[in-house]
Amino acid sequence: MPFGFNNLLIKRIIVHEVYQRSDNRDIVPPKYSTEFTTLDIKGIATLQERIINALGNESYSLEMQINGTNPESVFDVSTKLIASADNDFKEISKKLPLKLAQAQTSRIIPGGVVVVFDGTIGSNNKRFLGIIKAEIHSGFNIIEDDNVLSLEFLSDLLLTPQQKLYKIALFIENNSPQNGSILPENYLVFVYDHNMTKSETQQAAQYFYETFLGCTFSPSDKKLTSDFYHYTKEFFETLNIPEDTKLDLETGLYTYLKVSQNNLISVTEFADEYLEPEQKDNYSEFMFDKGLPDRQINKDITYIMYKLRRRNIKFTSDVKISSPSDNFEDLVHIISKTEDDRTIVSIKGTIKKVD
Repeated sequence: MPFGFNNLLIKRIIVHEVYQRSDNRDIVPPKYSTEFTTLDIKGIATLQERIINALGNESYSLEMQINGTNPESVFDVSTKLIASADNDFKEISKKLPLKLAQAQTSRIIPGGVVVVFDGTIGSNNKRFLGIIKAEIHSGFNIIEDDNVLSLEFLSDLLLTPQQKLYKIALFIENNSPQNGSILPENYLVFVYDHNMTKSETQQAAQYFYETFLGCTFSPSDKKLTSDFYHYTKEFFETLNIPEDTKLDLETGLYTYLKVSQNNLISVTEFADEYLEPEQKDNYSEFMFDKGLPDRQINKDITYIMYKLRRRNIKFTSDVKISSPSDNFEDLVHIISKTEDDRTIVSIKGTIKKVD
């Protein structure tokens, strides 16, 4: 059952700052706060709302698996913070911006503010430790004076609704420690990052979730379905078959994931339905080498929804055809190829616009 981020109540907040690496790629020491940050009722409500909205965004947040559990790892520090008294919380929290600065190995990665906070979440008031890395940006504030409106430039805004500019991690104590043992299986970790779920930008997120937090993708249904789609397409490219046959396989993949009413998918089932007998074993071996499980997967196309909306065909002459996926076969029909390297295509509809 998906975790509900309702009833998130923040108890303590402390803010530190990290910087971009120097021109020599050296770590610039973080700036540490020594006292808690106090927000008024509206401020704390807005922060809680921003966190709930971000972590509840299925397209850009997901549950991850804790891999880094060594002493002084972020997981280790987070569990200590959850149980710490106020003075210890202030001191121990300083370890997190330093670890983040160490993880930011490229000068491309900007500095920002590190917000460390704890509290309770859910109907059972589970304890959690949260970490936000927020980039600082600029904006304007409107000022009214004697019926005159003017703008004030603000150069140090953060945590605005522009969600691309912050990352969030939440370590939730799902089960209380037994006999003093702190085990990762007793914790849930959720990470929000606008860059994380798209392959094109995932590298920009890796330093935060992997190097800093010590987390990896858990074999969630969304991730496995996305992997199924991308690795199957990758397998198609390895086949020495005509391009129009690959187009048929692409249509089969789309049908299997988008059109089929089955809630479960599997490598074996797809191979049996769409591949030639001599391709099946190679496909299965290819997919299992990529980490797909030898079992059925609960289909969840959240991460690939935008990929399945349209079908694209690119010709050797760099001409492209893009069509809605839902009725692709009715809209686009490849009739034949000619001997002078031309393709005759029938497209339903007339020209609407030329750019």
